[in-house]
Amino acid sequence: MFTKRLMFIACLFTWIIISHADAQQLGIDVVHLGNGSIVRGIIIEHMPNESLKIRTLTGNVMTFKMSSVVKTDKEFLQNDKNPGMSFALSLVFLGAGQLYNEQPKQALVHWGIMLGSIYLVYAGIEDDFLTNSVSPEPTIPINDPDKDSPFFISTGIVIGLTNWLASVVSAPISAHSINKRNRRIRALMMSDSLTLEPIISHESKGVMLSLRF
Repeated sequence: MFTKRLMFIACLFTWIIISHADAQQLGIDVVHLGNGSIVRGIIIEHMPNESLKIRTLTGNVMTFKMSSVVKTDKEFLQNDKNPGMSFALSLVFLGAGQLYNEQPKQALVHWGIMLGSIYLVYAGIEDDFLTNSVSPEPTIPINDPDKDSPFFISTGIVIGLTNWLASVVSAPISAHSINKRNRRIRALMMSDSLTLEPIISHESKGVMLSLRF
């Protein structure tokens, strides 16, 4: 009896260690289909040259014939993110929160918009400087370029501030979404790796704890 309890405690301890392992060590299966669709989850059954069964992130079980499967690979989880940290980083430096969330493409988009807004402000200031440094003939009716300078400057400032605000707001939202997805995947993997199976025989009755690696 003591041996059975000791084995149960050992299995339970092993499961706790696995469930708290670093997120980078956990990966999900990615199935690429011939029609261009991509299905993510945990492959629970694979019959070579016949069929493949996968439990999706929503908990549904889907079966595909191998003739419709182009390839399968692994997609590793991101580390959990701190929404407050991503917010603070974006507040201090544009795009830093996106880099913290491991989203370099989004950071590049914010930097590109920032460069565009800086160019507009610079162009407006330069036009204003050139206009004021050369006095046009008052008797010649021309379109005064100075009228366009405030428009360029104000437009650049508005775009720049809006871009910065979008970076600050989206960073913690993305961090929260990453953590939520990680929790869902961990729960799915634990439910697939840890099972309780009843044992009924002529000699004894009980429950068997199974761990699948």
